Amino acid sequence: IYVNVNATGNNDGSSWTDAYTDLQDAIDNQCGGFDIWVAAGTYLPTKDHTGNETPTNNRDKNFHIGTDMKIYGGFVGTETQLSERNIATNVTILSGDFNNNDVVTGGGVTLTFSGNSENAYHVMITINLTNATFIDGFSIKGGNANGSGGISFESDFAYQEFQRNFGGGLYSISGYQ
Repeated sequence: IYVNVNATGNNDGSSWTDAYTDLQDAIDNQCGGFDIWVAAGTYLPTKDHTGNETPTNNRDKNFHIGTDMKIYGGFVGTETQLSERNIATNVTILSGDFNNNDVVTGGGVTLTFSGNSENAYHVMITINLTNATFIDGFSIKGGNANGSGGISFESDFAYQEFQRNFGGGLYSISGYQ
């Protein structure tokens, strides 16, 4: 299944030309155990964990995975073999910075962030995945887990509460609650 934020074809994931432009659409439609190949670019979450594109709190939007799958970034968008991708050249970013306005200054004890008050609480959440899952070739940035309360995410095999003050980049939970 192909994903390219700049694709202009049928948006059905069947080829690089007809790639999905939204990564979550590919995740939601990943049936039959196909790998998901993602072209270079920046991808923002467009839905919350229930599939809602307009949640009460926009910061609850995230990429969410509740079943084992393989997702690979780092493609230019013409490859036919996984070995052809170059993750150093074809940077693929999963970002929670909805306004694209984060500012990072300093380093170490002087490290500060600003412009991130609208960012997603979690860029990606996963539940009850096994070692059959691969998420490879991505930079994850722009999460801001500074909220209170949580969201309930349910897969076919598990139900969990994800707290808004943990896991700004990737928040993964295994097991049942």
